[in-house]
Amino acid sequence: MSAAQMSMEAWIETLEKSAGELVTTTLGYQKCEVISHLTDVPKAKVGAYIPLLGESERTKLEIGILSDLKGCQELSRRLTGMENTEPISEDDVTDAIGEIANIIAGGVKRLAADRISSLQIGLPFFFDGSIRFKEPLAIAVSNSMWGTVNVFLIVLKRKESKTQ
Repeated sequence: MSAAQMSMEAWIETLEKSAGELVTTTLGYQKCEVISHLTDVPKAKVGAYIPLLGESERTKLEIGILSDLKGCQELSRRLTGMENTEPISEDDVTDAIGEIANIIAGGVKRLAADRISSLQIGLPFFFDGSIRFKEPLAIAVSNSMWGTVNVFLIVLKRKESKTQ
């Protein structure tokens, strides 16, 4: 099976499972609670995307983790072992959220290995604001709570053209 053949539902379930592992171990929250599933990426959020590349150019997707700035700061403090009241720099937030995306992507790769053996993880990129997509994408969004932080997990997959 290729990544292109895996359903969006299977991708978002795999992403949720990987995030749940991180949330309850590394970040130390009691649970990762999925609130709802959406079909549009939330606007004006902060976070990171990381590409997952398969066996061909046709097999390409991005996974993302988004929240508001305060949520990203709390997640960053949790990852780095800081107290919730300690100040944290923008650079530290950028690095920590990128690392969280990277850890989750590694979990997705591991969890999907029985279905897709050729996934490669790219480099995460951090953003602050809205992203516009030029090409048609399939989008799946998981709206969840990690402790008191509202987090959106995103799967973006390029739609296949009928000529490919």
